[in-house]
Amino acid sequence: MKTKDTAVLFIFVIIATIFSVFNVGYEPVHSDEVIYLSLTKYNQDPTLYQKDLLISKTLKDVPTPFYTLVGKLSEFLDKDLLFFFIYILTRALLIISIFFLAYTLFSDKIVAYLSVIILLLIRGFLVLASYDILDKIVFPFFLAVPLLLFSLAFFLRNKYFISSIILAVATYLHATTSFFILMLYGFYFILNYKKIDKKIILSLFAFLIIASPILYQSFSATSSSVINLEEWLNFIELRVSGHFFPFSWQVEVYMLFFLLIIMFLISFKHKPEESIHKKITIFSIGTLILFLIGLIFTELYPVKGVIQASLFRGIVIFRVIIFMYIINHIVKSVKSNSTKYTSYLMILFLLSASIIPFFVGAQKGVFSNISIEKESNEWEDVSLMAKELTSKDSLFITPTFSLGFAYLSERSEFINWKNSGVGVYSTSYVSEAIKRFELVCKHDFSFSSRTELVEECTDGYKNLNENDLKNAKDIYGVTHIITEKPKDLNLRKIYENKKYTIYEL
Repeated sequence: MKTKDTAVLFIFVIIATIFSVFNVGYEPVHSDEVIYLSLTKYNQDPTLYQKDLLISKTLKDVPTPFYTLVGKLSEFLDKDLLFFFIYILTRALLIISIFFLAYTLFSDKIVAYLSVIILLLIRGFLVLASYDILDKIVFPFFLAVPLLLFSLAFFLRNKYFISSIILAVATYLHATTSFFILMLYGFYFILNYKKIDKKIILSLFAFLIIASPILYQSFSATSSSVINLEEWLNFIELRVSGHFFPFSWQVEVYMLFFLLIIMFLISFKHKPEESIHKKITIFSIGTLILFLIGLIFTELYPVKGVIQASLFRGIVIFRVIIFMYIINHIVKSVKSNSTKYTSYLMILFLLSASIIPFFVGAQKGVFSNISIEKESNEWEDVSLMAKELTSKDSLFITPTFSLGFAYLSERSEFINWKNSGVGVYSTSYVSEAIKRFELVCKHDFSFSSRTELVEECTDGYKNLNENDLKNAKDIYGVTHIITEKPKDLNLRKIYENKKYTIYEL
């Protein structure tokens, strides 16, 4: 690109990044962050969390390079500012990667700029597998996506070595989505095996050398203990159905995505250069095949390994490409004065998808709240006081749907629903977690829906009595419980604030 074009792009990236941050908003605390940052604390000080089922018993061998790095950096930098900086970085990289991929596809700056604008505006809409490229949190997935888009762009440019290096780095951020893209690359070379040469083999070896440690650790950390498959499926369907179970996705989302596919096929009229388009076609077929494999062996004939492979994660990358094709079709039609009804309908669709979220839905409004620091509240207060007033070997029963206790208190937590998504990859965790949920929920784990689970577990926790707690102490070694007022127990209080009380068993 010329110097002038580079300057324009630089200014555009800054403006688009600022808009995106204010448009989507920012939250300083997320369940995955506090879980894995607690794990980094455990790795630094193994005397912590010795009784914690999640951290020291389940996650201790799980590789978390992103959070490990953040944990080390937070020793020297303010944690809240560090996470906010990473959040801004994910937006800037996403904008650049979208532009780079769109320009690689169509060699048209207008298409590239419009691709960025449209993909920034369409929030929480047309999302299969409940994954989007935009969210208001810091999570390794949102750093991995720009790298995967860069890897894809270099693959399309036949720069296979650079593509493989970037893909290997992305694997350390989000292994399942990166593995999805790797399978698409493999599918391409299976169909084009005559193109495999020394450069391709060298690229593969470079990927394996860099990514093998994280792939090995990830597969090794996945629990393979034998449990009742139906019991395990019921647990993870209740906990993470939106990510893993296609039959749980809304019909409207399927219909809208099917409409996207139709527009994608129509857009082939103005396809990119033939060799690039051939690769995209193969990637599209590969994505469809992986989706069908995931659908069949998740919903029809459940296979634990296929479910754990998360074969729907890569759909988010495919969706980015679809929008680029549609935008290119519109731009080329306008430039050639051959705009037809299909082009007008595409324009209407993109405008609707971009504008509607400003007026309806959870993300209503042009701008959203940005909170760099989490406001201190009664829950943070009681968690921090638990750290001050109890020993490291304490084991707390906490409100079932609370968040962040283990991280703030540095004390072991008996069981917690928000942290239990790890059950997808650890069948042994599920087996034990069900017993613990039955204790704190005072209910058999036979819930028909997540709504029923929340209602029953909320009521069950409120009704825990001294006999229940004595059993928890005798069986599991529970030492403390945090209750919500006005509940009162005939136990020794060691701390209370306006909302919570810590009792010693």
